[in-house]
Amino acid sequence: MSELKVIHLLGRLYPSGMERMLASAAQDFVEQGIRSIVIGQGEGHPFRDDLANAGYDVRVVPSLRTLAGCFALWRIVSAERPDVVHIHTESAFLPAVLSSYLSARTRVVRTVHSVFRPHGKAAFSRRVQAMLADRFVAQFVAPSPDVAKNELNWNRKLQVIYNWVSSDYIAAKRHSGSNASPLHAILVGNCASVKNHEFALKHLMANGYVVSHHGNEAHATALEREMLESLASQGRLRYRGSEPPLQSLKNGGVFVLPSLHEGMSVALAEAIAVGTPCLVADSIGLSWAKGIQGVEHISLLEEDAWSSALRETGYLPVAGGSAPPDLSPRRGAEEYAELYRTVANHIRSGRGAIGRRV
Repeated sequence: MSELKVIHLLGRLYPSGMERMLASAAQDFVEQGIRSIVIGQGEGHPFRDDLANAGYDVRVVPSLRTLAGCFALWRIVSAERPDVVHIHTESAFLPAVLSSYLSARTRVVRTVHSVFRPHGKAAFSRRVQAMLADRFVAQFVAPSPDVAKNELNWNRKLQVIYNWVSSDYIAAKRHSGSNASPLHAILVGNCASVKNHEFALKHLMANGYVVSHHGNEAHATALEREMLESLASQGRLRYRGSEPPLQSLKNGGVFVLPSLHEGMSVALAEAIAVGTPCLVADSIGLSWAKGIQGVEHISLLEEDAWSSALRETGYLPVAGGSAPPDLSPRRGAEEYAELYRTVANHIRSGRGAIGRRV
């Protein structure tokens, strides 16, 4: 099996979805013959050392919204001449594609990690960037069918490769008879408005739950911080920080995900892998988990149903359901390695320098 070199282009390197997935699958990619370089953009990269310790060659460039960032990426791609540049970031998509493709005529893969439904100028900008850049992308990928369906609005047909979780979460699978507290709720995710944490915290606070809150609070609203401070003052904030949620998921009574939309939530996949009961919003990007054992979906419009589910005596998991999909990093690395080889061999065989959407 020949070795391929792949550059992963991300934004700032936070302990969030794709960064954690890359860290967990580092050895699996090596076993698949994939040598990886991770590039972060801008300043402030709290997960940089974790990726380096996992074995990745990690570089940092200025934001690709600047000429300095584009030239820095150009220089790296020109020097490294990778087989594939895998773009994970939505920001500055056109500069990212052009800097990657034109510097070395390398193949470009793009994973769209979330559901994007911009309006006004943002929608116009995204459409223009797609018109100019998509012809240089060999393959678009979605982490869930919801994302793939949404991208049809932009005339993109995406291959679905599901996200995965660290093997530690799979190994920690809970069994029946767990002594987890039904009044212990877990919230996971960096505190962007789309995560909608205030919605869940309102019900959790009212009904007497203790909370473990895992996520970077840099973009938390004043109300979310106020709620967390109130829980802390009452002795009901069991954890607050950015450490991985494994221990909380092992001990918690319910994982709560009230997001307005997602791509394919890695946090939800981790909770499912551990076997923690899940109460999630019936929002776009979360439908992949419908019918899985222990997962309950409720519309965010049904406030009374959320209050009833998060009752004062503790969350009662839903019964029945099907087994989850394969969430292992080995599966994810195998599927991406197969894709990388497909697009790399396309150009090696002389079938054209410009990718096509398939």
